Amino acid sequence: MQPLSQPVQQLLFRMRAYETREPLPDDGDIVIDEHRTSNPAASLYENLRYVVDYQEEHAVRRSAIERILKRWLLIERREVDARTLLVELVEGGYLPRSGATRAVARQITLSLNKLARIEPLLGGSTPDKRAILSFVASEVESALAAREHLLDDAVVQAFYRTVQPRIQGAEFEKEFLEVQVRCACRRALLGSDDASLSYALWLLYVPQWKEGAEGDLEALAEKIPAILSTIRTNVKSTVQWQIAQKIKKECIYFRIVRALVQRDGSVALDVLADPKKMEAATQGFLAEKYSHENDKARSSGSRAVWYLLFTKIALAFLIELPYEVYFLGGISPIPLLVNILFHPLLLFGLTLEVVSLGTANTQVIIRGMQQVLYAEDMQPIHIYSRIRFGKTFAALYVLVTLGVFGSILAILQALEFNVVGMFLFYLFFVFVSYFAFRIRYNANRWKVLSDGTFTAMINLLAVPVVRTGHWLSRKFSTVNIFVFTLDFIIETPFRRMLSFWNQFVRYLRDNVADVH
Repeated sequence: MQPLSQPVQQLLFRMRAYETREPLPDDGDIVIDEHRTSNPAASLYENLRYVVDYQEEHAVRRSAIERILKRWLLIERREVDARTLLVELVEGGYLPRSGATRAVARQITLSLNKLARIEPLLGGSTPDKRAILSFVASEVESALAAREHLLDDAVVQAFYRTVQPRIQGAEFEKEFLEVQVRCACRRALLGSDDASLSYALWLLYVPQWKEGAEGDLEALAEKIPAILSTIRTNVKSTVQWQIAQKIKKECIYFRIVRALVQRDGSVALDVLADPKKMEAATQGFLAEKYSHENDKARSSGSRAVWYLLFTKIALAFLIELPYEVYFLGGISPIPLLVNILFHPLLLFGLTLEVVSLGTANTQVIIRGMQQVLYAEDMQPIHIYSRIRFGKTFAALYVLVTLGVFGSILAILQALEFNVVGMFLFYLFFVFVSYFAFRIRYNANRWKVLSDGTFTAMINLLAVPVVRTGHWLSRKFSTVNIFVFTLDFIIETPFRRMLSFWNQFVRYLRDNVADVH
């Protein structure tokens, strides 16, 4: 047996404490007893809303909880309660009925009570109220999957304690750099979005919140604007992304640790502390993960190709053809066909074959696992606030961007594209490139070997296109007319209709029971 590093030991101790806790006798009781006949309709609505939203998959349930709370508090102006919230989550397919237990309801009630107590103390500050509501939504979501969230937090803490002593940045204040390392660990390991990261920092600055915030709420309310300002500054800082890029390999090692602990709990000590067992477990896990990620990338790409093809055909008939007929007096078949077929074919080509990861990559990961598990010496990581020749590199990046988009413009002009066709081509080109990058990035999350020179050059040319697609996707997510319509026009009457239908069905059942 090999002695484990202190951070990994603390991770396993936390999991053992959770596994050996004594639950209350009624913790497993399910609080939703009646059969919900409106489940299919509610689930269909939530699936529709998920399609038009831009949330990451892991943030969908947290986002749904926040949306429900906003509807109750801001639109319907009614009192919130744990059981009704659980009913909506079960109806929407966000939670199995077996997960709506009395223990979960108690935790949610505590969170909602904190929101009710502190909300009046915030005065007229709408941004602060929305921030606290977002924190409560995150806390409620963590209650729905307590073990998973405990494991996430424990692994992040072990990750942080492992890499933090190696981070060197003399140009930054110590406290700021430590917070940025925490942010980087969560971004890299868990893929945390701004909302979940803000909640993690809120618990860091207000540790008493998790225990119930039973202290002086008036004093806490006075500090909230300053605390939220600090959180927003830290979340928006780009330093965390620089750190996240430099701890990418260590992140892979801790993802594997997380997977083994999630599977075995604290018993994973027997595997992690034995180098031979650890190596065998890592090889088996990675072989399965390589295959799964490649299959997932291909299936995601195939679905997206068909969706994109139908979308392009619809746009051709709705926008391009009418524009050419009524404004240009004729139809140009080549630009039209190129605009219909190019983007689906591009997406198909980019996602058809994701680079397979093999034995060499696995062996490098195993050596890295040995370093982080058994506290072997690791190289320091240097972080800089300013990059030498930064202005020169920025100018070169602008030239590359102009070169890429200018070359595309020249090709489109040679093919006699009109203005509308060019606009649609550019728009779908950047979106498809970004989407393909996301698919390939997810498939290569376990890659530690560096790319070759040719691949690096191709990636360099793709950077302006991918970054533009990312920027546009974020902008569209903030101005999403479909989400606005669903949230403020459709959802409230739809939920009232479902509630009326449930009560009507209950009335019919009661009367049928009386007849028999």
